[in-house]
Amino acid sequence: MSKAALLATGRSTFVWAEGRAFLARARAALSELGAAVSGPDDLVEFAGSVVASGFAPEPDQLPILLCGTFADASVALAAFGRSRRPVILWAVRDPAPPGDRLHLNSLCGANLAAHALVRSGVEVRLLYGDPEEVAVREELRRALAGDLRPATSGRGEPVGDQAPDSQVRAALRLLRGMRLGVIGDVPTG
Repeated sequence: MSKAALLATGRSTFVWAEGRAFLARARAALSELGAAVSGPDDLVEFAGSVVASGFAPEPDQLPILLCGTFADASVALAAFGRSRRPVILWAVRDPAPPGDRLHLNSLCGANLAAHALVRSGVEVRLLYGDPEEVAVREELRRALAGDLRPATSGRGEPVGDQAPDSQVRAALRLLRGMRLGVIGDVPTG
């Protein structure tokens, strides 16, 4: 039987109940695929909660971080920052209707976690979609069997044509001398 160490992140400023429901659906999907699943039964909001929960993936478990809602990278680093195995970063589709405020913002949380984990030397694999999707289940099935797709370098082919040098230089000249500002704090990671 394959084993999975599942930890789900959440932020109480997003729709916690929906994130929690995705965690239950993810656990069910992994179990249906034959995995013994361990990890907290609720979303984890703060890094200190990782230690308090006793979460510590075993070497024979597939490490999975489910982004139940947006979260900064502190929980990901506390849980998987020293992982010697590639970590599956699972982001789910946002159930909010187009144009509404995001309910979960899961993909943004996965992006922050990926950045922080990769900077810590941890390999990651992004999984995007809901637990019931055929492609998601197939990817999980393969990962549980030890068949992870290769990591990408992030240096794929450019999308679209590059702007001519003259346009780039003109845009840079427009920016010269301008002041740019940031309001607020940058999230961890």
